[in-house]
Amino acid sequence: MVINRALRGWLENIINRAVFAHRFHKPHPCNTTAYHELLEHPQPDDTYRKNATVGSILYPFISILAAMLDDQELYAAVRAFKREELGHCNFQYWYPDDSTEKHLYVNDEMHGANLSGIDVEAAHEILLKQVFNECENEDRSNAKWGRTCL
Repeated sequence: MVINRALRGWLENIINRAVFAHRFHKPHPCNTTAYHELLEHPQPDDTYRKNATVGSILYPFISILAAMLDDQELYAAVRAFKREELGHCNFQYWYPDDSTEKHLYVNDEMHGANLSGIDVEAAHEILLKQVFNECENEDRSNAKWGRTCL
């Protein structure tokens, strides 16, 4: 399918560029939210880089999409990056909850929920089971969101 091929190519480019940027201390995805800190990102020391990548929703999301697309190469690329460069990084999956709509556009408060400790070392079927089990077990008190996870 053309869409799957395009999506796979796009995701592959994202991970390849992120890995390259991280390895060579170029601007890479980070957990910084303050604009003035982003202006100084990245800094050329390993302590800064480790602190700037202490958690991620990007890389686990790419691995989840790779698993859903049954793209073993892309999944392995994220796994290798985690193993080689981001062993300290907490891989997380964020999804909206009943407080998200109220805070999403104004960003005045934390909102949503997350699944922490996503294990990309596991087979991709286990990763999908972990993510979808979380979806099945989330609080359904606010039905407007329906199935909020993937």
